[in-house]
Amino acid sequence: LFCARGGGGSRDAASAKKEDTRKVDLKKVEEVLEPSRLDDALRDTERCAVLWKKRQGKVVPLREEMQHMATDSDDKEADAFLRVAVPRAVAVLHVFASSSDHHCALTAPAVRHVWPLLSSGEWRHAVLELLLEWSQRTISARAMAEFASRYPEPHLRLLVDAVANESKENMLPPGFEERAQRAAQRFGPSSASTALDGALDEMLAGLSNSSAAELAVSTLGNVALAGQSLPAFREKMAAFRETLVAALARQVKPSNWRLCGRSAGAICNLLRLGDAFAEEVERCCTTPLVEALRDELGEAGPDSSASM
Repeated sequence: LFCARGGGGSRDAASAKKEDTRKVDLKKVEEVLEPSRLDDALRDTERCAVLWKKRQGKVVPLREEMQHMATDSDDKEADAFLRVAVPRAVAVLHVFASSSDHHCALTAPAVRHVWPLLSSGEWRHAVLELLLEWSQRTISARAMAEFASRYPEPHLRLLVDAVANESKENMLPPGFEERAQRAAQRFGPSSASTALDGALDEMLAGLSNSSAAELAVSTLGNVALAGQSLPAFREKMAAFRETLVAALARQVKPSNWRLCGRSAGAICNLLRLGDAFAEEVERCCTTPLVEALRDELGEAGPDSSASM
């Protein structure tokens, strides 16, 4: 019902069998379908993107004779709308994108409106989760690759920065430090077994979430796979070749159990983007990949997880 559009005629008329379906009935006025709730959500997402770009100064400025019409109350109203509408819209789209291929395809037009919101620290993690879900489906992943090939700045750069940034906030799951502090407070000389169990559950709950770097690495690898046949996408990705491959190579370590496998998969997908990427991968990633494979086979090295 959320995706259904009303106002398209009665049920009897819709189920009636026509002799020639290609014939246009000129005696009957065509009824226009009413927008569905999903259409409303997509429209709200578009409005959020427009308002966000406006707040970032990425729109055409008003003419001098029109600037007096812009008031502080308009800015406050826009900020209030963004605080409420963006998390709701992203959450609704994530539910549909994770439901099925069909529902995910229905939300694909929102890619161009959601991706710019990645520049916001407040909504960054939720947007990355949605982008990852889109990148795992054929139609929406293709839409992401086409959008990135048309508008690489700042969208591809934001995703590459999320991969290359090695700050603590980017590498750890959101809220993990707070969870670790709460768990540490439960430990003590006289801690009961229930307190220890609660602390362990707190730590496991924090580790079960994905970090921004994990989401970005998987998303970028999936989009690279979807856009391998697009010459424009391959050309735009080439501008980030050195930064991206070097960042992925640093994560291919046996001890980095959260990012090693994801990064290796992303590296394999980048090989499909042409000889330039293949040469860069050969130069930067051969040694880390071999060491990781040796560790997988039990041949422990100096940075091996088997020796821990």
